[in-house]
Amino acid sequence: MFNIRQTGIPFVSSFIVFLLGGLASLVVGSLDIDRQVTEERSRVLSELALTRARVEGAIKATFNSTDGLVHLISVQGGISSEQFNAMAQLAIEKNPSVRNITVAPDDIVRLVYPLSPNQRAIGFNFASNPEQYRTVQLARERQSSILAGPVNLVQGGRALINRTPIFTQQQAERGKLRYWGTASVVAYVDSLLQPDGTPLSTLVQVAIRGKDAKGEEGEMIEGDPAVFSASPVLMSIQVPGGSWQMGAIPYEGWRTGSIHHSPYFQIGLAFSLLITLVAGLRSVNIHQARLRNAILEREASERRKAEQALREEEARFRFLFESSPDPAWILHGEEVVAANKATTALFGTSLQGPQHPAKHSPEYQPDGQLSSQKAQFMLDTAMQNGVHRFEWVHLHADGTPFLAEVTLLAITMQGQQSAYAVARDISERKKAEDELRASKNLLQGLFESAGAIICVFDKNERLILCNHQFEEELGLQRDRMLGLRRADFMERASAEKQDANDRIVLASGKRGSFEEDIVLASETRHFLTVKCPIFDNGATQGVISISTDISERRRHEEQLKLAAAVLTTTAEGVLITDAGGTIVSVNRAFTEITGFSAEEAIGNNPRMLRSERQSPEFYQTIWKSLCEADVWQGEIWNRRKNGEVFPEWLAISTIRDNNGQITHYVGVFSDISSIKHSQEKLERLAHFDPLTNLPNRVLFQDRLAHAIDRADRYGHQVALLLLDLDGFKTVNDSLGHPVGDELLIRVAERLHDCIRVEDTVARLGGDEFALILDNINHGSDAIQVVRKVLCSIEHPFQLDSTSALISTSIGIAIYPADGKTPIELVRNADAAMYGAKEAGRNTYQFYQATMTQVAQERLQREAALRRAIEQREFEVWFQPQINLKSRRVTGAEALVRWRSPEHGLVPPCEFIPLAERTGLILPLGEQVLAGVCASARRWRDAGLVFGRLAVNVATPQLERGNFVALLQKSLKEHELPADCLEIEITESVIMANSETVRDVLLKIQSIGITTAIDDFGTGYSSLSYLKELPIDSLKIDRAFIRDLPGNTHDTAITRAIIAMAHSLGFKVIAEGIENAEQQAWLDIEGCDEAQGYLISRPMPAEEFEMWLTHNRT
Repeated sequence: MFNIRQTGIPFVSSFIVFLLGGLASLVVGSLDIDRQVTEERSRVLSELALTRARVEGAIKATFNSTDGLVHLISVQGGISSEQFNAMAQLAIEKNPSVRNITVAPDDIVRLVYPLSPNQRAIGFNFASNPEQYRTVQLARERQSSILAGPVNLVQGGRALINRTPIFTQQQAERGKLRYWGTASVVAYVDSLLQPDGTPLSTLVQVAIRGKDAKGEEGEMIEGDPAVFSASPVLMSIQVPGGSWQMGAIPYEGWRTGSIHHSPYFQIGLAFSLLITLVAGLRSVNIHQARLRNAILEREASERRKAEQALREEEARFRFLFESSPDPAWILHGEEVVAANKATTALFGTSLQGPQHPAKHSPEYQPDGQLSSQKAQFMLDTAMQNGVHRFEWVHLHADGTPFLAEVTLLAITMQGQQSAYAVARDISERKKAEDELRASKNLLQGLFESAGAIICVFDKNERLILCNHQFEEELGLQRDRMLGLRRADFMERASAEKQDANDRIVLASGKRGSFEEDIVLASETRHFLTVKCPIFDNGATQGVISISTDISERRRHEEQLKLAAAVLTTTAEGVLITDAGGTIVSVNRAFTEITGFSAEEAIGNNPRMLRSERQSPEFYQTIWKSLCEADVWQGEIWNRRKNGEVFPEWLAISTIRDNNGQITHYVGVFSDISSIKHSQEKLERLAHFDPLTNLPNRVLFQDRLAHAIDRADRYGHQVALLLLDLDGFKTVNDSLGHPVGDELLIRVAERLHDCIRVEDTVARLGGDEFALILDNINHGSDAIQVVRKVLCSIEHPFQLDSTSALISTSIGIAIYPADGKTPIELVRNADAAMYGAKEAGRNTYQFYQATMTQVAQERLQREAALRRAIEQREFEVWFQPQINLKSRRVTGAEALVRWRSPEHGLVPPCEFIPLAERTGLILPLGEQVLAGVCASARRWRDAGLVFGRLAVNVATPQLERGNFVALLQKSLKEHELPADCLEIEITESVIMANSETVRDVLLKIQSIGITTAIDDFGTGYSSLSYLKELPIDSLKIDRAFIRDLPGNTHDTAITRAIIAMAHSLGFKVIAEGIENAEQQAWLDIEGCDEAQGYLISRPMPAEEFEMWLTHNRT
């Protein structure tokens, strides 16, 4: 081994050379870096000086532009507005960055240019603003200009303000100057410092600080504050009243000055490396020579050890080869180069020497191949794969064959490929395997052909064996189930129960019987299972289960139990007789229905129940049906034990045995007395009104048709009167439905007293009645009855300690003049009734042909309205509302418009009443609400502020019951807050159904939506009730606003409404404002908000969106 300490000396010398060269390179590189830093700061200083000169020039040019103006005032002791405007205009034209120039004699602004939009500055007293007055005083004390700012302007941008004190000798004390006032110049700082929008410098990063001329102590004016914390080059800028400080650094920052980037350092370092390399070459050559000598010595020693180990290994192999109990030999080509003693014992001769591998084999192997060819194939396979094991038929020395298991192993001996062969006689093992296979096949045959389900689970509850029936029952192949637990392929409850039964058998070590279930996809199967433990060396190793399907038997048992339960608990009576007709069994319902106990009935004949209402022929028909069809069913009258006769529905069935002989008769019956009574009641309900006991529409149509038939037969006329009660809805809504029902009953009684016996009065529905006057000679004969009816209905009705006053409108149609059929008569009488209502109510009208045209037009308008709703021809328009104090938008009222394809834009007054009367206001209201919410969602997404959107609601919408839910649904669908909506109702809606409206308004407010009364002052609302209403706002009707402020009555009423509303905590909105005088008067009187043409006309949603965009402020 060589000495490492000795070989390390050359490397130490090389390292010393490298270290000295590196130190020299560091010194030279440091000097180079200092030079670069000095050059860079000089470049930044030069650029900063140019920038400072440019900024100082811009400041002087801008704020010295008013020197002439100041001098003129000092000389003249004042200045006219014409002179000021001319000089200020000239100064601003020369300096575009100047925003405005003001002159303030005695520190009060009197002149400003440009005047628009600076009018509000006129009259401003600097003394009223301490911050600005402090600057003015300082300039006056110093008698020189002071530059303030920059400050942020309300209209956007930043500005500098130069305050210049003005002194004059006029009216001054001797030797002193009189302070006249202040001139101010406001200039945009951005356009002053960057007139063309470019940075202060394109070569370096510049920042300025010194707000209010405070130098380095002032706040930032321009640029990044980080510049002043990065060792900048600094300069001062002189401004009026002080200075600014300007700093600059390179855009990419100061260079780090790393010595590694110096070319001098890099050259020195390279030269040091070159010298070190030359010095180290010799030490490397010496080291390599000594290393080669050591390697050669180590290889020689290792070779000697390997040869010794090889000899020892060969001796061990020879010993194992010779002492192996299995025959073994080594083949090299077709020569056996070695064979152990076991080979001679097996074959009866030595194999060593040149010979074919198949010499001691029969000519053919069992598969029909030549032994010589197959032996060569096996040898080639072993050589290719490295090892090959197979079965081979060999011959003993006496020629008897035996089966051997041969293993060929490819080896290398003396550099040549050889084969190491081992043979083992497996004749006895094969014989035992064949016998075991035969026994297993026999057992498997019995196992598979058994009619029961058989399975074996080990003690770990895993399936180890099952037959084909087990597979079919579960619908799975056994390969997928073997090794799994029951819960892996069976329903869990069934699996757990069967596992528990297995554990019982394992624990007891004895056979057990169990009823088990298997739950399949379509049904549950029941099995009787015998389980036996399996023993191995006295220990239980598993359980074999043999299961027989008892599902059918269980089903029959359950059916018998169910039949017995049904027979006992059914509400229908059951009796069973033998073939001779003797009762053998009855159920409990039989006793409950007939009164006969089981003891009294059994042994008797069913004739004991006969009522004698049916003839003998009736019973003969029953027996005939039973003989021919084995069944009869129908209605029959029987007698109870107490003698009462009752109807029953009876079904009799014949029971026959397997030979077709009758064994029993079964009768099942039910008492249908209640059904009979119900049929009678239903018959009356089908033709009579249950409230008034008058004929209903069905019976009315029938009697009208009969009256027309009699009129045709005997040549007389028929008068049809249709009546509709006027004011009934008010009574029904205000006093309640029970009172309304009582009123209808009293009306029916009075109408019945007004007609003859042969006439008919009917209730068609709601508050609509009809009278059929039969057998009249002339249509005028009906007038007498009509007058009696009108007079009778006019009298007050006493109802439940209260009274009600109503009237009726009557339409009259005469047969055959006004119609040939019942349909025509009813239609024309209805048209006449509408004519009576339009004539003022509490009157009657005979049918006229023109009424049909009016009715048809009304139906056409209704159809057109319905079509418009279906085709969404309605638009939502918006009229804005503003706050009278701030003039800001507070909301808008949503107004519906009908854009008809035939008639263009239809005003609301032409379709809203029709929609309310026909109920179409409900779907129309839903469309309007959806449109309002959709617009609100769109405007919120666009960032527009629109306040609250007021939606008008009619009575049917509030009475429907789901209006609050509809509001919540719309808000949720459009993701809107509740405070963006307001619900408006009129006074008439409140008074029509005050309690219902109050409840609905409370619910609306509870979800966060505000409420308002529209058109306030035009209805008849109770002020005492008004204070209880959940209302947020009152809208004064336009009728009181129209003549303001000239009409004394309107001013008094409006003033009273405003005062009353505010005292109740309501907000007040005035509708219909059309001129500025109205708006000003309402503002003075304290009205909160306004709406009208002065602000804006109603607009479609798109125009309103543009209006909002234009009026953002």
